[in-house]
Amino acid sequence: MFKIQPKYLTFIIISILVVLNTDPILCEPISASPPIRFAIIGDRTGDAQEGIYEQAVAEIARLKPDFVMTVGDMIEGYTSDTTILNKEWDDYKAMISPLDCPIYYTPGNHDITFDGMQPSFEKHIGKPFHSFEWQQLHFIILDNSRWDKISSFPEEQLVWLKDDLESVSSDKQIIVFMHKPYWYSTIADNKPDTLHSLFKAFNVKSVFTGHFHLYFSAEFDGIKYTGVGSSGGGAEDDSFDMQYHFLWVTVNSDGIHLAPIRLNSVTSWAINTVYEARTQNMVKNKGLSFLAPVVLGDNLKVNDAPFSLHLTNPLSDISMFGTFTWDSSDNWQITPSEQSFDLAVGESTDLKFTATCNGALYPIPTGSTILPFTTDKTTKANVTLSYTRTAVAHKCDSPPIIDGSIEEKQWMQPTS
Repeated sequence: MFKIQPKYLTFIIISILVVLNTDPILCEPISASPPIRFAIIGDRTGDAQEGIYEQAVAEIARLKPDFVMTVGDMIEGYTSDTTILNKEWDDYKAMISPLDCPIYYTPGNHDITFDGMQPSFEKHIGKPFHSFEWQQLHFIILDNSRWDKISSFPEEQLVWLKDDLESVSSDKQIIVFMHKPYWYSTIADNKPDTLHSLFKAFNVKSVFTGHFHLYFSAEFDGIKYTGVGSSGGGAEDDSFDMQYHFLWVTVNSDGIHLAPIRLNSVTSWAINTVYEARTQNMVKNKGLSFLAPVVLGDNLKVNDAPFSLHLTNPLSDISMFGTFTWDSSDNWQITPSEQSFDLAVGESTDLKFTATCNGALYPIPTGSTILPFTTDKTTKANVTLSYTRTAVAHKCDSPPIIDGSIEEKQWMQPTS
């Protein structure tokens, strides 16, 4: 009779369960819920900058979020003329059409400036304030478009908010959106805030706002508050290189993770093809060369030594023009320090310079210029000044004696 040794029994049981597509009791349960990833796009209007919002939309589209949120100010608004409003909303919806995912909208003061604009918002977008759920997340969108202070926030909406918060099951994480950042002047200044009190009482995790066209953030009572800056509206402050941006949010078992992304950071996969890269390297390698090196004199000095830099346009369909500039230390003088050039297809030219060095040899001067390698792309080409030393040999009166002792006079006359 065949017997199974005890040490193999566990392995066999697990193997059978796997074959039967049954989870073995010995394994820890694994959550099947994937991370949730969504983008938050900032204000578009309020001195809208042409093309910026469209660029933000394009970059978000490349990231393929599960959905997109806005923080308001999507149209110029400030009018009750329905003809104008209809066109502005149609134009806006065309602008965000590259996003092939659900979009949830927060009303801003440009979107509903006064009560007469609300019907137009509801026609094109939907209810100004509402909630929805996405897997384990409960989202609340509030409408504070027409009220500048927390003290004037509508009681009707506060009642609705409290009822909505009470209805959320305990396994959901709550995230709130509203346009105007009341919290900037209330809890950030140690002043009471009715909304924050409710958020704290019902364990809200994050709050997102817009309106200021400036990025800022803080945490109060365990709630992460984020002021999303401009994604297209006028923004003057770029002191920390966040003038235009959007926010990327990832929610997983570890919590809610926020990452502001500067515009021009998410590029196309095909931004540079292998053929363009090969052309780029050819231009850099063949475009600049020295006809002859600068000759260093005695004691490694150079006095008005002439030299030439050879420029070639190896491209078959693009002309090259620009300025070549030298960057040298105080010990070197390259004259002239820069020269312009203009080369048609297949043309070459020699840029003539003189070099002087009466101090330390290093650092050696470097030069650079910007060269095109496609009709809309350029590359920086760099060179380091080419130089050579003159060998000095002292004549011997008699053959040196190979005895391991350096005493002959020719050894007493070294050249540094």
